[in-house]
Amino acid sequence: MGASIKLQMEDWMWTAGLIGLRRLYESDLSEYGLDRAKFKVEGTRITLTEEHLESFAKRYIRYMIEEFNIVTRDVKRMEFWSKRSDNVPDRLKPAEKDAQIKEAAKQVRAQINDQFKKVDKYFAGSPEHELLQQIMETLKNCSGYDQRDVVKQAVEEYEKTMSTQAIKEKLTLNYMKAMIMNPFFGQTSILQPTFNAKSTDEHIAQIEKDFAQPALHELRWYDVVRNGLEKERLLPFLELWADDYKPFHDWRKALKKMKADHEVAEYFQSQILPCSFIDGMHATQSYEEMVFSPLALSKSKAFNFSWDFNRNLPIPISALARLVFLCVPIGMATYNRRLGTEEFNENKRFFGMLLTGRSFDTEYMENESYRSRRKQDATFGEAIIGLFREHEQKSEHIQKQYTFVEVHSEYSAKKTLLDYYHMPLYMADYLHHYGKWIERIKHREQRDAFLRQILQGHDPKLTIFEILRLAIVESNKGGDPKWLAYYALEATRARVQWLLAKKGEKRMQDKNLDSTVWHVYKQGAMIRQRMVKGRQGGENEENYRAPGSKKLEGLAYRLLNAAKSGDRQEFMDSVFRVYLSASRSDAILPVSNAFLNIFTQEGLDFETISSAFVAGLLGQDRKDAEEKADQELKPEGEAVHE
Repeated sequence: MGASIKLQMEDWMWTAGLIGLRRLYESDLSEYGLDRAKFKVEGTRITLTEEHLESFAKRYIRYMIEEFNIVTRDVKRMEFWSKRSDNVPDRLKPAEKDAQIKEAAKQVRAQINDQFKKVDKYFAGSPEHELLQQIMETLKNCSGYDQRDVVKQAVEEYEKTMSTQAIKEKLTLNYMKAMIMNPFFGQTSILQPTFNAKSTDEHIAQIEKDFAQPALHELRWYDVVRNGLEKERLLPFLELWADDYKPFHDWRKALKKMKADHEVAEYFQSQILPCSFIDGMHATQSYEEMVFSPLALSKSKAFNFSWDFNRNLPIPISALARLVFLCVPIGMATYNRRLGTEEFNENKRFFGMLLTGRSFDTEYMENESYRSRRKQDATFGEAIIGLFREHEQKSEHIQKQYTFVEVHSEYSAKKTLLDYYHMPLYMADYLHHYGKWIERIKHREQRDAFLRQILQGHDPKLTIFEILRLAIVESNKGGDPKWLAYYALEATRARVQWLLAKKGEKRMQDKNLDSTVWHVYKQGAMIRQRMVKGRQGGENEENYRAPGSKKLEGLAYRLLNAAKSGDRQEFMDSVFRVYLSASRSDAILPVSNAFLNIFTQEGLDFETISSAFVAGLLGQDRKDAEEKADQELKPEGEAVHE
């Protein structure tokens, strides 16, 4: 049996590397002659052997090509337009049918053209190059509904053409390096621009040279030195490999000058620094940007990390540690996350994982489940709540603590965004009981924002205010704000229970407080009815836009601004005025006692009451809203996101 070493789980980046390492060897790569290989797992440690490292380079490149296959990715994106062309509603007019087919053909052609430019660069004149031109020309000439089959056929032909091994591997490797590896490792090894034109075998050879062979040498060295630092044992090993590995050449040169074993021991204990990540291994390089760009520093800037003024190795690591870091992107889920507001935003590529603090097997399986959900286009919130539902189905009551990690890195900009979301026991219990309430917030981005806020221990009231603002904007545009208002109500209800859970209170008052939220919401809905219906003179509400609706929007804005600023007096002044305005001549409309909680420390807080009331002003009757709460809600695509 060859050399082996036990690698211990540590912080998130090291754990991600170990998960990636295991994922690499347990994936099905049999078509490349690579059988699955298991790791011996003991608690929080896995055992890495020589046999693992001997196939590392080929496994790494082949896994990346299969996992990030650009043909699969492109076809998945095109399928949306393919289905649009297949499912044209009969109710549309002929011109509208033609327009839908033409738009689908246009979008698919644009996506094919993006890849055609790359095929033109590397494979000009090839049969595939000509076929892609023909596919795009066919799409360009699509005349409308009578040629609706053209789009689906084009997608199928594109998939067949681009699946040619040489094209698929070339374009996938370049995509993988730019989008998956570059954020973590900059422009080292195969990430140098000159490698874009090189073959798959050349990529494998470079990974073997830069990562696998150095790690293998050091693993064998570790196997020798852990049994003692005697010169007669170490020198023959160094003589054997000195010409292949420079650190061994330097160590052999130093050992030849030594006469006693205690000098050898002194040399390796005081002159050769230990690896910062793996106990018992000697360092041969430094933890810098090319090793892990998101959190490392270049040697010239790592002043505070220098050991004994040795600026060549400010943070000493072994080649094996560097190889583990190379697996970090494989060990994390990859997805896009929107940053910014509804009107001004941008999508960034993030990498995420979760930590449980338990055994490595548990860590691995939980991350497998999380990654699987993200690959199915589940949002952050859907993936997390889905994990808890999975445990419920297994009759496992959640009494576990999780930490979710998300990282975005831009090597060229020297920028890293790193978010930690810690889930203490009260949060686990809260999601166990109220995760479904959060799922009722059908606006994807705001639902994720709500969950991120509470996972960080922050009050999610700002997210609720944002949903209400979007509802008012939608109303101003002439749209129907009731769905967004309903999402704000559900977020408000979920927030009340979260505040109780955070305080450690038992779920005793939840029904009473929730009833009060509904009561305040009903008050807002009643005011809306009186302001709108009372001024429209029997006209259809959907076709009526003035003056009651406009006045309602102005009131909602004023109340929302007062809630945001925490101005209780301004809020109540507006409430009193609107109640007087909504009163009939024969009877004054009484203000609900629930509003008194605004000025006390008991019951519902100001933000809850104000949010529920504004949601009612913009929403629907309580009876209708309660029916929505008890049935499957509106599909994601129908929510107002514009």
